[in-house]
Order: sequence, then C-alpha cells, then structure tokens
Amino acid sequence: MHYRLILRNFEVKCIAVHYTRLLFLLSYRCQSLLLMLAVLGFFLTASAQSPVLDSLIQESNKYPENDTLHYKLDFQYAMYYYGASKEDSATIYIEQAYRRAKQMHYTDGLADYHHFMAVASKKKQLLDSAMQHSRMGLSWALQAADKEKLAFAYNDLGNMHIYFGKGDSAIVNLLKGLPIAEGCKNSRLACNIAFNISAAYNMMDNHTVSRDYARKSYEIAASIKDSTYMFHSLYNWATQESMLEHNDTALRMFERCIELAQKINCDGCVADVYNNLGEILYKQRNFIQSLQQYEKMARIVKTLHDPQYDLYLYMNRGNTLTALGKYAAAKEDLVKAQDIAIQLKANFELSQIFMCRSELAEQTNNFNDALLYWKMADSLKAMMATDQSLNDIHRLEIQYQTAEKDRSIAEQRASLAERQAAIRKKDMINAGLFIGCLLLGTIAVMAYRNVRHRQRLSAKERELHEQKINELEKERQLVAAQSLMKGQEEERSRMARDLHDGVGGLLSGVKLSLSNMKGNVFLSAENVRAITTIIGQLDSSITELRRVSHNMMPEALIKYGLKEALENYCESIDQSVTLKVRLQTYGLEQRMEQDTEIILYRIVQELLNNVIKHAAATQVLIQLVRETDKVTLTVEDDGKGFDKNNLDYKNGAGLRNIQARAGYLNGVMDIRTRPGEGTSVTIEGILN
Repeated sequence: MHYRLILRNFEVKCIAVHYTRLLFLLSYRCQSLLLMLAVLGFFLTASAQSPVLDSLIQESNKYPENDTLHYKLDFQYAMYYYGASKEDSATIYIEQAYRRAKQMHYTDGLADYHHFMAVASKKKQLLDSAMQHSRMGLSWALQAADKEKLAFAYNDLGNMHIYFGKGDSAIVNLLKGLPIAEGCKNSRLACNIAFNISAAYNMMDNHTVSRDYARKSYEIAASIKDSTYMFHSLYNWATQESMLEHNDTALRMFERCIELAQKINCDGCVADVYNNLGEILYKQRNFIQSLQQYEKMARIVKTLHDPQYDLYLYMNRGNTLTALGKYAAAKEDLVKAQDIAIQLKANFELSQIFMCRSELAEQTNNFNDALLYWKMADSLKAMMATDQSLNDIHRLEIQYQTAEKDRSIAEQRASLAERQAAIRKKDMINAGLFIGCLLLGTIAVMAYRNVRHRQRLSAKERELHEQKINELEKERQLVAAQSLMKGQEEERSRMARDLHDGVGGLLSGVKLSLSNMKGNVFLSAENVRAITTIIGQLDSSITELRRVSHNMMPEALIKYGLKEALENYCESIDQSVTLKVRLQTYGLEQRMEQDTEIILYRIVQELLNNVIKHAAATQVLIQLVRETDKVTLTVEDDGKGFDKNNLDYKNGAGLRNIQARAGYLNGVMDIRTRPGEGTSVTIEGILN
C-alpha cells in the first residue's frame, strides 16, 4: 500500500525535512512492505506445496472425472511455480485453472483466480489490471460460500484504493473485511487488513485512528509470534506516535523495532529505524545523539547500495551537521544528496536540499549563495511563494547588498563618504522596484492562470454538452430500434397465431370434410385417387404452415426458453438440409428476459439462413455463452467465405438486421472471413 505525502503549512526551514521524513519513509517502505505482506499471505506455503500437490495428484488419479479436483490441482501448481519465481509455468496453470472454473461456473475457483491475478498484477505494478481483478474477485467471492475468500477480496480492493489514493473507499472495504477475517480465525489476514486500515487513515491525516489500527495490527502479529508482521506494525505505530508529537513513546518503540528488524535480518529496516531515531532526536534538539544515529545508519547503508537510502542519509545528516556548526562536513553531505536527488529526479527532496544549503550558506555569511539556493528551491515548489518567502528573499537581498556596500565603503571610505546618501537612496529604490516587479509578475501569472482556467472550464462544458447530446441521440436511436423490433416480434407472434389457429384450422377442416366425403360418398376409383392426392397436398400444406408459424414465433422459445428453442431449430435444419449443425451453450440454466431471448434466436436464424443460402458449408458450430452481465454468441461455418469489402455485403439487409439486433443488446459484432476460408461471426452483448 502507498501512503501519500501531504504537507500543509509548510515551514521554509530545513527542520521540515526531519519533521516530514517520518511520513515519507513510511510511504517509501510501506509500498514494498504491504505488497510483500500480501504476496506472503497468499503464497506463504509455496515452498511447502509438494505434500499438497502429491495428495491432489493421488486424488485426481482416483477420480479422473472430478473437474473441481482438477481445478484445485491446476491452481496449486500455479501457486507452487509462482512461489518458485517460475512465472511462465505459473501463468500456464492459472489460466488452465481459470478455464476449468469458468466452464463449471465454480464461484470459489473464480474468486481464487482473481485474487491470485490481483496479487500478481500488483507485484508487476500493473495497477489498472490489479484493480479490475480485485473488483471481479469481490464479485465472485460474494457469490461463493467461503467467508475467508470474501475477506481476501475486500482486502485486495482496499489495497488497490490505497494505491490510487482513495483513502475513504479503502476504509469502507477494509472495515468490511476485518470482522470477516477475525471470524474466520485467520490472524495473518486480520493483521494485514488492520495494517492497511491504518495506512488508509494515515492518508486522510487521521493519525489517532491510524495509530489505533497499527496497534491492533501489532497485537495480532504478537499473538501469532510473527516477527515480520510485528516489525512493520510496530514501525507504523511508532511513526503515528511521532506524528502525534509523542516523541518519547516513539523513541521507545523504535528501539524495539531495531531488535525485531535484526531478528528478521532486514538491514534496510534497521536503516529506516536509525533514520527515524535521528529525526526525533533532532526535533528534541539532541543534535549529538541524532548524529550518532545517522552514523549507525551510514554503516548499514554502505551495504545496501540503494540511492534512496543514500539520499536521506546525506540530506538528514548534513542538516544535523549544520546544526552542530560542522559546516564543511555538512556541505559535503548536502552536495552528495543534491547529486543523488537530481539523478533520481526527486524534486521534493531536491527543494529541501536547496533550502538546507541556503541555510548553511546563510550561517557562513555567504548571502549570495543563500539567495541562489533559496530561489532554486522556490522554483521547485511554487506553493512556497508566499508572503513569508518573499520577505525572506528580500531580507537575503538586503543582506547581500549591505555586505557588498560595507566592503566597498571599507576600501574607499574617504572617496565615497559624500556619496553614501545617494547610494542608500538608490538601494531603496532598487529594492522597491524589485519587490514591485515581483508583485506585478505574481499578479500577472495569477491573472493568466485564471483566464486559462476559465477557458478550460468553458471548453470542458462545451465538450460535456456535445457528449450529452450525442448520448441522447444514441439513446433515441436505440429506443426507436427497440420499438421497431418489438413491433416486428409482436406482429410475427400475431401472424403466427393467425396462421396456426385461422388458416391452419380451415385447412384441417377441409381435410376432414374430404376424408368424410371419401368414406361416405360413392366415388369412382379415379375420383378416389384424386381426393387422396388432394388430402396429401393438404397434409403437406398444413405441415408447411405449421413450420412457417413455428419459425415466426417458436412455441418452445416462449414456454421453455432459448436453449430448448435453439436445439429444436438446429435439429430441424439437420433433418431438412445437408448441413451438420452443432450447438454448445453455457450458463443458460436460468432464463434471460424474453425480449433478449427472442433477439438472440432471430440472430441465430438470420445467420443460419445466410449459411444455408450463400456459404455452401457442410458444418456449422454455434456457441452461446452467458456470464453474469454479458452474453457471447459465435457462429462458425466451413463454407466458402466472402470478401468483407464487397459493397453488396456491406449494404445487405441481413447484415443490417443483425447489427440492429446486436445494438438492442448494447453489443458489437465482429466478422472474420476470407474467400475460401469459412466465416466466423461473434456478437457480444450486455445484459441489463
């Protein structure tokens, strides 16, 4: 998780570097820390997977038809290889596990998959992907019966909100996950969630509540004797105490942190603690003891080879050396810190270093350099251009000019005695002009920014207005298309009933009358044969009428649903033409809205009619997959294909009908074909 560094009422003194370093170090270390805790929490047993894998392999050999067992085996393989840093192998198995879980609609498995991918994506800094997997993981975990998976899902989503700087959203999710984790007796997960809640409250500058959850995280870690969790929780707790100005308490806690950091063999952690001890002692004006802490930190930093540690060592130690009056050593450290900050493009730290060097130059009466570094710091932080900064800049300017004037007077006292009054007057005028120019420049910049801001707002409003008009037009077109299709389907249903009940009934009556005539009236053999032929033709007409009526509005579609209707329709095609049709459906156990089922049925009808009329195909595969909020239809044939750039194809009524129906589902249609290579049509729609 990542703590955002927020500075308010920033003091333009180098002491601010020490005062805010506590929070920055927590930000710097906690990002990798929380990611490590999340990975450890999920893959903690990766190195001990062999017994689990052996057990699953034995079970899978006994029950080869158990898909759930094979899913668990693939998932355990993925965890094992991921824990062994073999990410390619892990990817193969996790995707295979996902396909199995998706095919079975195994909610527990889908929740596990998205949790796995959220942690893995977060480790690779693919934050958008990690956020998407976290949201999907929570969606599936809510459907699963496993409370522990739900706690993991809330923790994942809370973590990602912290990454994206949304502390309030993070707190909402994490507070839901904590009691679930505690109820499941998963102490490590509960410890991690409590730590993340502390991080989220820290982002919102609520250090009191942040401290309370850091303490809770530490108490849970202590109960399970986990030194890694104990160190990081106690470090967070001590940092919050320092932010609350409880410095003596923070010092005692950081001393305990050193023992824990050494116990877990984390040199970087030890270096962080020494840095925090140095800062607190600096705030208490114990400069000698503060310097001792930085010297301890320096011995460790030499072995880390991390420029981030070097930067803060040199910056903070240099500032402490300045306070002790060791100006040469302080300058050497601050120059090194400046070079590293420039290399790392750490502008915030660089501005603090410039202010430290400005103060150092002022202490050594080098007012020219003091003014230069102050201006450089000011250019990096525009928000420091306040009345206080202007007054200080003016003070340095006057001191510089006065020093130059005194040296000039000392060298030419006799010759310049009569000109002193004029020089003073000129200096005052120059100073007034300088301040006036600065004020005018500031006003001009503010006015320019105000105009630009209004222009951007106006452009944004126009853009939003045009976007709203376009959306309304699309909605109007969609409503019109929906109304048209609904009217067409109602008319089809009415005509089907009229044909079946009206014309069909009349034809059946005629057939019955002819049959009675044949049995009750004396007819010649030739007339009997004629009537028999007529009755046969009536049977064919009645059968064709029923087929047409069924196609216009299948009874099975209304009564039994889309799956049954498509199976009947495909079976009728198999029997009537030399075309083999295979139908595969997933997720259609529950019915969709009737309008949606009718639209999908009509699309399949239109596509199959096109195949029969134009494709000269021998086989057709129909796949219809329904997920939580979308449906995917794919129709593939092995026919002769066609050229998509052909104008007849583009302007065909059949294509327009299919596209209109896809639009009713808020979907898109993708056609892949080439002459001689068959055709594949895929439609993805959104379910309301």
